[in-house]
Amino acid sequence: MKIGNQNLEFRFGNVSGLFALLCSVLLLTACTDYEGMIDEDYEEWSKQQTFDPSNLPSTAIVGSFTDPRDGQTYRTAIIGNQTWMAQNLNYKTSNSICNVEKDADCKMYGRYYTWAAAKIACPSGWRLPSYDDWVYLLNEVGGASVAATKLKAKSVWPRGENGEDTYGFSALPAGYSHEGEYFKEGHSAVFWSSTDSGTSFVRSVKMEYDYKKAEMSSDLKNYSVSVRCIYP
Repeated sequence: MKIGNQNLEFRFGNVSGLFALLCSVLLLTACTDYEGMIDEDYEEWSKQQTFDPSNLPSTAIVGSFTDPRDGQTYRTAIIGNQTWMAQNLNYKTSNSICNVEKDADCKMYGRYYTWAAAKIACPSGWRLPSYDDWVYLLNEVGGASVAATKLKAKSVWPRGENGEDTYGFSALPAGYSHEGEYFKEGHSAVFWSSTDSGTSFVRSVKMEYDYKKAEMSSDLKNYSVSVRCIYP
């Protein structure tokens, strides 16, 4: 039996196995987000997690940009003196992947890029934001302590922990990937910066489903996470 990413084996010849099975059924019934859902339940749930850009606050200064490489159009958001892509990059490169089982066309969560891929993935004229770019953004929206609330999308995040999306940045909980496995999808947003912080690590930005703050952190270069491009 498969629950979330766990394959559970039960032996019905003993009481402990039967008790474990009953507990798992009860937990599955009580579950309120995708981690405990069987695959069919997740597919139905994910169909309902749509994002409506017309629901953006009046404070959002938004536009659009069409990537000439593949014709995909992205919303953009002006925050302070910065212009950001307001959707995760979805341009296919080597060392980028997409969780097609959960997001068939990759448009909702975009693709996941290793740092090497992320550095060259943005369209001409756009670039991967630096650590200083991210710090400016977090300060501009009221500081890191409330930035996640200001930047997260107003829908899609589970357990009622959606953001205000005050500026139209619309951060989504894509999670991250490592060695072909996907982690924290639905619970966390992780974005690369262009700033190297050591032999194996790069500065990154994290937003969690249950925190108001955004965190400047570091991740391994061979992790695959989301990319937001900045102009110029």
